[in-house]
Amino acid sequence: MMKGIDNDPAVIQSCDQLLNQINCDFVGLAIQNTIGPDIRWHYAVGNRNEKYKKITVRYGKGIAGKVISTGSPMMIDHFPNHILGKAIEYPIMLAEKLISTYAVPIFLNSSPKGALLVGRRSSYTFLENERLVVQDFAKNMEEMLANLELKEELKRSMQELVDLKLSLDYEITQRKTFEDELQKMATKIIDVQEEERKSISRNLHDGLGQNLYSHLITINLLQAQINHPLIEQMQREAKQLIEEVREISWELRPSVLDDLGLVPAIRSFLGRYSNFYHIEVHFNCFLHHRLDINKELTIYRIIQEALTNIRKYADVKEAWITLKELENTVIVSVEDCGKGFEPSQVSRGVGIFSMEERARAVGGVFHLQSIPGKGTKLFLEVPISGTASI
Repeated sequence: MMKGIDNDPAVIQSCDQLLNQINCDFVGLAIQNTIGPDIRWHYAVGNRNEKYKKITVRYGKGIAGKVISTGSPMMIDHFPNHILGKAIEYPIMLAEKLISTYAVPIFLNSSPKGALLVGRRSSYTFLENERLVVQDFAKNMEEMLANLELKEELKRSMQELVDLKLSLDYEITQRKTFEDELQKMATKIIDVQEEERKSISRNLHDGLGQNLYSHLITINLLQAQINHPLIEQMQREAKQLIEEVREISWELRPSVLDDLGLVPAIRSFLGRYSNFYHIEVHFNCFLHHRLDINKELTIYRIIQEALTNIRKYADVKEAWITLKELENTVIVSVEDCGKGFEPSQVSRGVGIFSMEERARAVGGVFHLQSIPGKGTKLFLEVPISGTASI
């Protein structure tokens, strides 16, 4: 039923203690398989060989099968006399040469799923106080197995989270590669690309983000019941995944851009940017109209790309952005006083090419100035059309 049960220290210690506490030669633990009704012996102490590991019995057969099927204890005081069925149906008795046994059910989620067995290799009737001890150990074993099952479920959940993250990382990598190729194609593809970004952002936020948060709630509930370093680690990793999904969703398509427009979107982005990268961005805004959504998106993306280049290459703690309108044209400038570079000696990378293509797609003009040691400044001019008051 559970992968770790065979080597779980708590289970092993409990079986060892039971062997030493009552008058018996053998202690065995059998658990019903997760898939199908068959039952397998998972652990034994006092065993003479390793045959028990290969024993599988049908539901309702043998002492373990009967105990699990009935949910009631079962005692044999002189095997093979006075048994139900044939002796061959009791393989654990034959493998360990047991004559007397007492077995009790182990309940998981209110259903009998296992059996705890004590046995002797001579004729013996287990006393009432011994039977009570076995029943108490079975109760303790139920708690151990329940905890172990929860741990296994947490491991599976965390593996699902890891798989989701790997899948997401792979998808993002593939998408970035795909976007690099798209930038070399006709500018009409930009509209398709932005719609894809918007859809993925919404799906990440409403789908994967909510699922991750649901997993975190489950982990928090478990942490309140079981104090274990592994669970604390799972909490940290789940929170990190949730934050990464949130950031990826925002980078793909900030909802504030569609809902409130360009200026609120820039202010929101700059707040997150400054907090995360510790670069203060001075934003001077003299734009008092909303633009066509495609032009707002173009301006937003170019500012986003410019600030990304600043944090990667400029090595500065300040930057300046100006947004104004002049003679039916929106003029954007992004400036830093960082390292700069010699434009003639730097190939036009994908970032610069992307900004040029975006500007060209909305009838705008993009150009860049940079001097080594004195910083970089880019300019964007976009014609105004279809404006509305902000």
